[in-house]
Amino acid sequence: MPGLQDAFDRIGEALEHQVESSHAAGAALAVTDAEEILGVAVRGMADVAAGTPVRPETRFQIGSISKSFAGIVAVQEADAGRLDLHVSVNEILPWLELPEPFGPITVHHLMQHTGGLAVGTEDAPTLAGTLWTMRGVPATTAPGERFWYSNDGWKIVGACLERVAGMPVHDLIADRLFAPLG
Repeated sequence: MPGLQDAFDRIGEALEHQVESSHAAGAALAVTDAEEILGVAVRGMADVAAGTPVRPETRFQIGSISKSFAGIVAVQEADAGRLDLHVSVNEILPWLELPEPFGPITVHHLMQHTGGLAVGTEDAPTLAGTLWTMRGVPATTAPGERFWYSNDGWKIVGACLERVAGMPVHDLIADRLFAPLG
């Protein structure tokens, strides 16, 4: 495609600037269409200690992008009328018994990282373990009042999705998002 290489050269320069300015070890970016990978830009190191550069085939941990996937499915469930984003998570998961001293903590709050959950159990080995240890842990601020990044809040969102959809959240995401992509 005419101009595509020039575009990827500029993308590579921008990616290099981002890697350097953010002090990241490395990064990769790919652009695809329905049939093929149109181009890949890689910069930095995959393994700094070993001196291994990032290559087009380097695999990265998915990290927090799964929150976006769960968020899309949550909105789909809300649009279908199966999930109310604005009711207390205790109505969806009554066994959770999450104390709400400042008012209801909703899926919407958790999706915005404003559920007031400042304390987490991020080292629990399973979703069930995380949720079980959160029982009885009250919010520290009123829901909607303060942004506080919360992986555990998103674990509650995942459990709410599992409850209303009747299937594990990873299967739900695979069926709703990845399967249609082919």
